[in-house]
Amino acid sequence: MMKIMFVLLFAVALLVDPTVGKSTHSTSEHNLNFIIDLVNNYNKSITKQEPEVEDVSHLAEGSSKCGDKFFCKVHDILHKRQHKDEKAIMRNLDVYNRAQNFQCSEVLKKVNSTGITVQIPDLLKHLTICSQHRNLIWANGSNP
Repeated sequence: MMKIMFVLLFAVALLVDPTVGKSTHSTSEHNLNFIIDLVNNYNKSITKQEPEVEDVSHLAEGSSKCGDKFFCKVHDILHKRQHKDEKAIMRNLDVYNRAQNFQCSEVLKKVNSTGITVQIPDLLKHLTICSQHRNLIWANGSNP
């Protein structure tokens, strides 16, 4: 009898608020989609005179591509730049990293610099690709 009551209560909760049954990564997925949109809009406004940033392509490729090291490093780079037009991207990366329980201060201790610099659109291209990669993994039911 108690099981039936619970099932009925849950069914009513789903009718009232369909997000009750959603998995916890949906917020992170939404956040990544927002980052993709922000990057696309920001890329349209960038001039060629932007200072170069550290290359992160090695963190966006290979067997551990688009992991915590990548997202923490991109956040760190954007944070150091303190560019007003990048604040929304940085803020959403911060929310994403926290939702994933990334301990960025610890993770970044294990990330070595390549000494290579690239234009900001290249960094943002990798951010878009990695965000899409994570969303694809979630869409397939895996945990990134």
